[in-house]
Amino acid sequence: MAKAYQAGDLPRPDLTNLEAYLEVGAGLDLDHREMADVDDYDGLWKTALARRHLARPLTPDGRVWTAADIAALEGRPAPTAEASAPQARAAGGRR
Repeated sequence: MAKAYQAGDLPRPDLTNLEAYLEVGAGLDLDHREMADVDDYDGLWKTALARRHLARPLTPDGRVWTAADIAALEGRPAPTAEASAPQARAAGGRR
């Protein structure tokens, strides 16, 4: 890591949808919910992101909100891994 830094090869974080995640997370009202009782924590987030996506579309980021999530929400078949490759390259090769 030090050699990469010295070579000027700094990591570039993928900040796609960061503001939307903050907005959604702030709206989950976790103070009044016992998280141990939530069976599907990922589903809780994806449901909230889906509502946000319907209001203002989100770009798939490959972390929580994916192209497959968008396709399912819109009633389309999930994209193949090959179709998602341009998105991964645009995000710096991270998935």
